[in-house]
Amino acid sequence: MPSVGKLVQNPPPIAVTVDTLQKVEVPVLVNARAAAGWSIDPTKTVATCPAGQGISPCKVHFNGPVSWENNLRAVTSVPGQVVGKNDYLNQPVQLQNGTSNLDLSVRTVPTPSIDVTSVDIHVEAFAGTNSASVPLLDAQPSHTPPQGYRVTAVTVTPLLVSITGDPAVLLRVRNIVLPAMDLSNRTSDATFQVQIPYPNGVTGDAQTATVKYSISANPNVSPSPGP
Repeated sequence: MPSVGKLVQNPPPIAVTVDTLQKVEVPVLVNARAAAGWSIDPTKTVATCPAGQGISPCKVHFNGPVSWENNLRAVTSVPGQVVGKNDYLNQPVQLQNGTSNLDLSVRTVPTPSIDVTSVDIHVEAFAGTNSASVPLLDAQPSHTPPQGYRVTAVTVTPLLVSITGDPAVLLRVRNIVLPAMDLSNRTSDATFQVQIPYPNGVTGDAQTATVKYSISANPNVSPSPGP
């Protein structure tokens, strides 16, 4: 009888991606959350490389595929919420590619590496209120009334607004200047409703303000001749 050959099965294909190996330096960013009524001071928040290196702020060196290094960030997080001055030792460093954590368990040849896997964190938060009252101020008109007329009074309603936001931002808000108005065609009292231009990160209890300009003839200047 003729011999029957054995069925030979081809092995499944193996997909291989070839990339460039590159070493990059990445500063370590500190992710910290302040407790209620407190605000993180970014100028006094820093990650320091472990003892023996003493580099502050710490920078890590990642050696791996170039495609992994797109928008690469190194992040360490403060456990819990911050009140006052705090130091946290040996906090892990997480590499992120954009907003996603970089998975270093993916097998590559050679294996990707990072020279610093933990850092020491110093962070400070200061107490502050998250609300305040500030005055609304009228701006100089972009154009004054016609020749022979003048502004005799300006009334702003409301005079004060209550604002809320990050305490660090509120410390810099002393007043809010309203938009400038064009009075070039106004020869009598003029009233405007304007949007209140709150700074970024700040909200207020009023969205619009009323600005009334009292305008009268200037007895010392002859009015402009009519058309």
